[in-house]
Amino acid sequence: MTRVERVKLLPGRHGRARCGIIKCKEFMAATVEISVPDTLLKALGAQPEELPRQTLEALIIQAFRKGQITHAQVGELLELNRFETDGFLKNAQAFRASESEEFSSDLERLRRISK
Repeated sequence: MTRVERVKLLPGRHGRARCGIIKCKEFMAATVEISVPDTLLKALGAQPEELPRQTLEALIIQAFRKGQITHAQVGELLELNRFETDGFLKNAQAFRASESEEFSSDLERLRRISK
């Protein structure tokens, strides 16, 4: 592991988190340092300056999948509107197992009702 990237999650406007390596006198929510092997950087096709955002997005996706944050919170954290949040989660294939089960159950009920 030859590179160390510093990831800072900073409060943005209205308390929303922004990410990036920036100087800020405001309160910092969290600082996370990770070592990223060159082989992983190459596999991701990522530039080091892209890693903070990609890391934040990955954490948000995982938290959403686990049910730890809501759709609205995803949008707030990434400063996206509702439709952009939908697109982001769809592109990330971030679906909750319970949502899929609920959808299947609702669909089955609708099919029974329509008969």
